[in-house]
Parts: sequence; structure tokens; C-alpha cells
Amino acid sequence: RKIPLPPPQIVEVIREALNRLAELSGAEGRAIGVAQARTNTLVAMREALPLLERRGVRFVRAEQVVRK
Repeated sequence: RKIPLPPPQIVEVIREALNRLAELSGAEGRAIGVAQARTNTLVAMREALPLLERRGVRFVRAEQVVRK
């Protein structure tokens, strides 16, 4: 299932997409998110990631999740 991260203009929308991705990872056991390295994307990630980590979400490189 894909949850595309939105265009990088709106921090709140990006943060909500990160939360949906975290929920999917909880339900599926893992999830991969891809985003553009733009200012608002990075702002949203800086805000959201510590909160998600406290909820038990673990962030790793995609290569650690993808089966070879």
C-alpha cells in the first residue's frame, strides 16, 4: 500500500502523512516513506520524528527493510 507524501509546501499535511505512515508500519510491521528533501519536508520531519520515536516507531534506511 502506498501513502505518498504530499507536495512539500504544507508542513501540517506532511506531518499528517508521516503519522499515517507510522500507523501503517504498526499494522503491517514495516513501511517505507519517500519524500523530497525540501525545507518544509525537513521542518515537518524534525517536528514529527521525535514524537513518533516516543510512540515506538523506529526509523531505518530503506535498504534495511527491502528484501534482496
